[in-house]
Amino acid sequence: MDEEPVIPLYAYERLAADLEAEIASGRLPVGARLEGEREMADMRGVSLNTVRSALKLLRERGLVAMKPGAGTFVIRSRRPDTP
Repeated sequence: MDEEPVIPLYAYERLAADLEAEIASGRLPVGARLEGEREMADMRGVSLNTVRSALKLLRERGLVAMKPGAGTFVIRSRRPDTP
């Protein structure tokens, strides 16, 4: 039986998936403020561009919102298109 090859995710996709899992599990509840971009990059061992791309993906999925001068906040615990 032939198995589908596993396609590795880009670093920003892995980070977005990790953050999405933390949101879904409640570790990052609705209303929680995420650490700053530089702090997140340092804590997770990724580049600033990786963090920005991951957060952009989460914004597009409707899970987080940025408030200028205040930070990035969890606004939903699941993607709008999931049950």
